[in-house]
Amino acid sequence: MPDGAQLEMMLTYIDPDDSIFTNNSTRWDMGKKIYPREYYLEYLYMGYTCRKPELLDAANAIMQMVERHALRSFDCLINLMLLPELAALEHEGSATPTNYHKYYEGSGIVRRRRGSWSHTILNNSPSFLFFQHGDFTLTVRIGASFCEHRNFVPATLAPKDGGYALHQTMTGWYYLPFAEKPATSDWWQMDNAHREKLYGPDMVFDVQVNEVENGLDIHIVNSGIDRARCGWSWPSTRAAAS
Repeated sequence: MPDGAQLEMMLTYIDPDDSIFTNNSTRWDMGKKIYPREYYLEYLYMGYTCRKPELLDAANAIMQMVERHALRSFDCLINLMLLPELAALEHEGSATPTNYHKYYEGSGIVRRRRGSWSHTILNNSPSFLFFQHGDFTLTVRIGASFCEHRNFVPATLAPKDGGYALHQTMTGWYYLPFAEKPATSDWWQMDNAHREKLYGPDMVFDVQVNEVENGLDIHIVNSGIDRARCGWSWPSTRAAAS
């Protein structure tokens, strides 16, 4: 992404408590409380180089976040010594976006921020919905114990009816009896890999998430198996910032 576009995208990952949304990370920082402190120099440099005041605004906002949360000081002084034009730079603005709606289709991620609250929708994740107000975060999961399945894990995510639709079809299966009597009665020694299976029925989940005034409306439809028992929960995933 040229001209600071990746840094602009990162600004849509900042939650209302100044932390970065990390619950879709595949690195060590997944689910951790991380602030954008390390991005200060990048925003400063690219804002100056690309003449983009919004990136300089973000650099100043990150400086204020460091002060607000009493974070460890920056590790970029040596870089400023090598780039005296940045050390001498004066910029008045200070802001990061607080009202946005982004659907990153290729990544299967929806990020939306409305001032003091934000929410994230994730495809291919049992924790498919995160809602944050201030520094308090809720996670939504749907438990469904069906054959080898244990949770609703959306296989598709797409815009629909002004919101987003998530879908999963869980296909159950059962082992059929052996065509011939096995040589052992020990289950773990049996040749189950070559055993025929009976597939079906299917358990189908359709979840619709829509933004409403001051929050979200979540509509869950479960079909395919009569009187199936499913549960959904919203455990807190992150503690308040210290």
